[in-house]
Order: sequence, then C-alpha cells, then structure tokens
Amino acid sequence: PSPHLQEPSADTSAVGTTTMVYYCLDLTGAAELPPEVPLMGEAALNGPPTPTQAALEKRNKLLMEVRERAHALRDAVAAHMEPAITDPTHNPALLNESTLLLTGTPDQHAWMNRFLEVQRTNLDWIQVKMLALSTPAASLAGLGYKESKFVVPTWDGARKIAERLQEDPETRLTIAPTLLIQPRRNAKVSTGEEIPYIKDYTVVTVQPGNHEVADPLIETVHEGIEVEVWALPLAGERYGLNLRFSSSSLERPIPTETRRIGSEGAEVQVALPAVTRTDMEMRVALEPGSAVFLVTPNLPRGEDQVLALSLERVTQEQALQMGAAAGQDKR
Repeated sequence: PSPHLQEPSADTSAVGTTTMVYYCLDLTGAAELPPEVPLMGEAALNGPPTPTQAALEKRNKLLMEVRERAHALRDAVAAHMEPAITDPTHNPALLNESTLLLTGTPDQHAWMNRFLEVQRTNLDWIQVKMLALSTPAASLAGLGYKESKFVVPTWDGARKIAERLQEDPETRLTIAPTLLIQPRRNAKVSTGEEIPYIKDYTVVTVQPGNHEVADPLIETVHEGIEVEVWALPLAGERYGLNLRFSSSSLERPIPTETRRIGSEGAEVQVALPAVTRTDMEMRVALEPGSAVFLVTPNLPRGEDQVLALSLERVTQEQALQMGAAAGQDKR
C-alpha cells in the first residue's frame, strides 16, 4: 500500500506544492502500543496500584517514548530534506504520534518516499564511537582547525587529532565510549558524580524539653559529562545524526553562606554551589567511517569542549555477536 494519502494544499496552483499525509506508526513504535485502558472508577489510595492502573501507567510510559520518536523523526525530515525546506510554514508537522504532514514540491515528496523506504528496509544497527576532551582554549585552532564543526575522512584521523591535543598536559580525555544503537532509538551516556550539599535548614522542635534542632535539607548537584545520540539511515549510504552534549563543572571549594535560624538565632552554614555548564547540540549527515568534530568554548574556565564522533553500519548478526561478547566481558 502507498505510504501516504495525498490531499491538495490550498496553494497548490500558486507554488506547485501539495500536502501529503505520511503514516509512520511502524517507525515510531505506535503500532506496538497496547489498547487504551479505561480506569472504570478504580482507585488504590493507600496500597499498590490496581492491575488496571499498572497497565495504564505502562501504556502512558510507552506513549511518551513513542511521541519522542515521532518528534525526532519529524526533526530529522526537516533537517535532512533535499531539496531543503526554505519556507518555515512548510516544515513537517505531526498530526499524532503516527502521522506526518508535509507540504512540499514533487521533488521533496519523492525524497520523503525514499526516506521512509530506507527506514523500513535498512534494519542494521549503528556503532557510535566517541571522544570528548577538555583542552586549553583555541588548541584545535593551533592545529589548523578553526571551525566549530568539521569532518575528517576517517576515525583513525580523528584519533590522531585527539592524540596531538593530548600532548598538552592540560588536555583531559573525559569520555571515550563505544555505543551500539538501533536506528531511531536514543542512547545516553553519563559519567561523573552526584555531589551532595546542604541547601538549607529547617527548625524542628523535639521532645523532651522543646529543644530546637536544625534539620539539614540535602540536595545534589551533578558534575560530569552527559551525551545523548540519536541516528537513522539516509539514502546514499549516509546517516543522519542528532547529538546533545553537556558538561558540568563545579566550582571548588564550594562557596558557603552563614545564616541564623530558630528563636535563638543559631548560626548554620549552607552551600551555594556554582556550576559551569556547557551545552552542545548538532544535527549532521555523516558517511560511515568518517568523523565529525564539534567544538564549544567554556569561557569561564578558559577551555574548549571538543567532541569527536564516528558512525559505522553493523548488521543485526554482528550486533548480536557484539552484544554476546560484551556480556562475556562483564562476567
């Protein structure tokens, strides 16, 4: 069956565009959603959820994942469409978690059909290799790489650039994972630690004696690296990549403030953590085996955050073998 229904747009004759509806429920996971669960007045106020409530919570969680995939699919179409979308009012829109609406030219609709065919026929997994470094500011520029984003032909070439950066003792390799992901599925990597600190105090009066006790309110702040990767195949043996990267560093020693609490004005100290956060986001089309660099300055620390990433196509059989080998390594 045709992957879309055609509906003429209001301005078809004026600009040569048509509006089409594309069904993507098999690509977003909407086809796997269980039927809606009516509560029928059930309630579990003080005990565990009823079976119906548990089923509803499970469905709602799956529905959130499906909606995230649908939004990511829509964004990938907008980012990689050829010819590119020049009219923002023609950006693809979601009618629901399984249906895309696109107003475009015949060439754009032809691209959309090829794009959906690739999603349905290329079921191979994707291996993602990554390197993240903190370097003194402008270190890459000193090696001749002055752009904030650039591509090198091979992963070996990317590693050699990283090795040259690490010749400076102030350069730190912060993360170097290898991920194995399915197309159109998120993968997340996080390193670092949750650091507890005293945010505030509450005064509690205890017995016997009506004594006032300072009860600390403990919270945590994350320091480290977080990376989220999402990828899918494109026509012409390329991959569309969406990358989010964040780095958080905590000022040390943590600043503190003295306060007075309670009826007697007892002195206490609370922490005032100052976190420097660097965020990067990138969408790029990448050929397998090549590598892309993304550079973001961390101005307060006088550093650059450098991220290199490469993709490789992995067959389902290879993915199973790699997964089995990883399981053996853990044992």
